[in-house]
Amino acid sequence: MIQVNLLPDVKQELIHAQRQRNVVVTIALFVAAGFVALVILLALYVFGAQALRSAVSDGEIKKQSEQLTGVEDLDKSLTVQNQLTKISDIHSKTPINSRVFDVLTTVVPTTGDNAISVSNFSVDTANKTITIEGQTTKGYVALDAFKKTIVATKFQYNTADDNQLKTIPLTDKVIDGDRSYGEGENGQQVLRFTVSFTYPSELLDRLSLNGRVIAPQASNVTDSKLEIPSSLFTNGDGEN
Repeated sequence: MIQVNLLPDVKQELIHAQRQRNVVVTIALFVAAGFVALVILLALYVFGAQALRSAVSDGEIKKQSEQLTGVEDLDKSLTVQNQLTKISDIHSKTPINSRVFDVLTTVVPTTGDNAISVSNFSVDTANKTITIEGQTTKGYVALDAFKKTIVATKFQYNTADDNQLKTIPLTDKVIDGDRSYGEGENGQQVLRFTVSFTYPSELLDRLSLNGRVIAPQASNVTDSKLEIPSSLFTNGDGEN
């Protein structure tokens, strides 16, 4: 009878399995140790290096702050510098209000049959309107001539971009305000009135270079003259 002893083979497999288990356990321990070391390093960086870096930054900020606070009249210097940086921009957006006086000297007749006198005027830059208060001893004829003179007046200018001379109307409509008859300083009957008109933005714009207010050509602006053809005042040879 033949007998086979299997114990040595089983024992060898057991030993082999134990070795594999030991290798896996060892690797797991090394991996766990690596993770623990990584966590420790991160903790040291967060709570150590970052804290040190923050402390250094705080110290530098404090040092620079002390230097700035030691400067005499620092707040005034900073305010002036900030205002200086905005001067050019503010200046470019500031309207040239002095051109309103050019308008008045051009459109207001101070002598002659349609003479008027201006008592007050105002400029509304937000709505781009000019309001004129005045009086005349010549009645509604002078007022009508004054309004038509304003409409016929032009504004001429050029720009830095194309340097071309441009001519635009001062306005296209004059709006009547209050009107009243009264007695003047010399006992004469005077017509007091208020008129306003919308002006083009180019009139007071600083980008409108060499601005010039151009008066209309002298003409009879009464309704009777405008409504009658000029041919009625000429003979067959074309002479008046």
